[in-house]
Amino acid sequence: MLGRLMPTLWIREYSLAGQASTGRQRTKDYVPPADVLQLAREPGTDQAPIKFAESTQSAAFGANTSYVAITSDATFHYAVGSNPIATTRSLRIPANVVHHVGVSAGQKIAVMAG
Repeated sequence: MLGRLMPTLWIREYSLAGQASTGRQRTKDYVPPADVLQLAREPGTDQAPIKFAESTQSAAFGANTSYVAITSDATFHYAVGSNPIATTRSLRIPANVVHHVGVSAGQKIAVMAG
């Protein structure tokens, strides 16, 4: 990444999900896709942002973490596990998209530019 700034990954950990009503009533002409929306229950816990190019791991997720929201200012690949390594075969996420991932306490996320 010589001559360019390294991309950054932001991670927010969540332990709970919230729910909200869709607000629209069922009628003969409209059937809501679901009765409730699943939402992240704020506040979450932010990890320190990660600068990356090659596969780089986050800190381990907290004891109560059940899912995370991840986003980056660059397209990236990611993997989750106890000692993950992101490769070009890992799932690819476009830049500036928030992606939610179910995880377990103690796991980490690895990310690489892609």
